[in-house]
Amino acid sequence: MMQLGMTQYNATGASIAASKPKGEGFFQVNLDRLTDIVRHDLPSECLYAQVVLAGGVNGHLAEARTSTHGSKSVNERTFMGKSAADEAIKKLCAAGFLEHMPEAKHRTDPRWYVDRHFTPDVAVSQKFLEPQKRGLREKWVKGRGRLSDLYCGARASPDISANRARSDALLLFFHLQKNQNFGQFGGVNPSCAATLFSPASAINGDGIDHVLEAAHEDWSLVNEMEPRDRPPLSAKFLESALPEVPDWSDAPSLENRGKHAMQVLHDAGLIYDAFVVWPSDPLVDISGRHEPHYTLYLRGAWTDILETHLQHEINNAVIQSGTRSGVDVYSASRGATADWHGSGRHSYFLPDAYVKKAVLLKQLRVRWWPHSGDTIDSLNRDRQRIEQWGDDIASSMSCSLSHPRYVHNPVPWRPSP
Repeated sequence: MMQLGMTQYNATGASIAASKPKGEGFFQVNLDRLTDIVRHDLPSECLYAQVVLAGGVNGHLAEARTSTHGSKSVNERTFMGKSAADEAIKKLCAAGFLEHMPEAKHRTDPRWYVDRHFTPDVAVSQKFLEPQKRGLREKWVKGRGRLSDLYCGARASPDISANRARSDALLLFFHLQKNQNFGQFGGVNPSCAATLFSPASAINGDGIDHVLEAAHEDWSLVNEMEPRDRPPLSAKFLESALPEVPDWSDAPSLENRGKHAMQVLHDAGLIYDAFVVWPSDPLVDISGRHEPHYTLYLRGAWTDILETHLQHEINNAVIQSGTRSGVDVYSASRGATADWHGSGRHSYFLPDAYVKKAVLLKQLRVRWWPHSGDTIDSLNRDRQRIEQWGDDIASSMSCSLSHPRYVHNPVPWRPSP
């Protein structure tokens, strides 16, 4: 096994400097305060302005929660317009969400108290607030994933205005961030949103049976079919994430608001899929004693350079170990394309003793998580599981797999104290 310590290595064995990617600072918000802005029925511009001003808080200053941002920064990061940004800040001040600092004399001086008496509880990468370059904007690009894309890209539905859609999507984004833990859940807590895969069946036209005997007599290859729909948001989570708005008399159901907000987040490139193998169904076994076996697959162009999964190595092990023959996997009719490609079928190895209770869940991950110590530790726990299971699979199947296993590049290693 490749030695993991303060020195990192890429797939070719070359060392990589252990450092946090540049520009990966983070900002913090108080989720209750953001929710209160919506409950006060303030326009979505106020919610977005509050987030931008929170992004301008300098955590190194002695005076807590003071921001140097103003209406210019709000406009640059949302494209709502300078006058709309000015009006949003005025409304936030009038409602008590901001306090002006009259002693500010210079452009770089703190101008506002932001959530002065409230402790922030959600952290997000500053890249979420990254403004576009000045000048004439190009056509809106689906999936860029910045705050301005969320503000400009949120569309109305027959029963949800663009203003409501913006607010719901932004609140949902922060609530999902708050419930994301890679070490504990492999992504967002499945009690918030998750869907079970279904067993594959050759009889039903899936092309392969649910469980195949692996090359090693004590292991099995489990084959399951991906659910077509995005994981639904649970009712309990929605009640906490999307507040009731007093003056919204014809509001749709929380379920419909959640579906619409999820679509807005997806179109903006702020959520993506994680397929996670669990020892038992965490939606049934609510003891919280279990953590995932491993992250099987991550799907989405927005996966961070620090994230890992095991699917490609498992696919290689299927053939290398002789569990399935190359002729079966690459049939004459499919040429150079494996039979699992585009089929919705995902396969994973487990010892026979685990197969009966194990489940594969389709979960969510949220983009722009903070590169903080806690998050890196959480990612490393996810990585450790993947490497341990990958080593066990390679050893048991007598095959050679690439190592380490990354979507892009290695995660900075933080050894336990």
